[in-house]
Amino acid sequence: MKYHIIAFKEMVQRMFFWGWKMRHNYDFDANYIYDILYLKLDRVHTCFLANGHCVWNDGAETKGMKRLSVARNLAKRLSKDNYSTHMDEHYKVYPPNSSRPFLARWGREESLSFRRVVKKDSMQREGEKKYLFTLLEKHLDCWWD
Repeated sequence: MKYHIIAFKEMVQRMFFWGWKMRHNYDFDANYIYDILYLKLDRVHTCFLANGHCVWNDGAETKGMKRLSVARNLAKRLSKDNYSTHMDEHYKVYPPNSSRPFLARWGREESLSFRRVVKKDSMQREGEKKYLFTLLEKHLDCWWD
């Protein structure tokens, strides 16, 4: 019994020790990275607009500034992770019916449509992610000196 009390005491001590050390160590998944990327791109964009000049020396209407704003908007869209435009269209055609049991809710046509919609949404997200990182790869040295 004495060892159980000692083990419990040590466990609580370790929990407070490591909890205090790890209190600011959060799990950064993809959405937080896109938030940080949006924040950085937004600051670069506002800095270029505020100074009236940038690396390209043509003002705000250059191709580089347009690509920077596109990258900033892509990062914002990826951080919100709202890729359900096709899903909304699916639910307009096939409204959810909660009166039927879960397994018998959809027929074959509805389930195939749902799979196509999910695939379209995921392909849209992957395409935008690929386009964002392509823009960053090409223009990162120009945007950050």
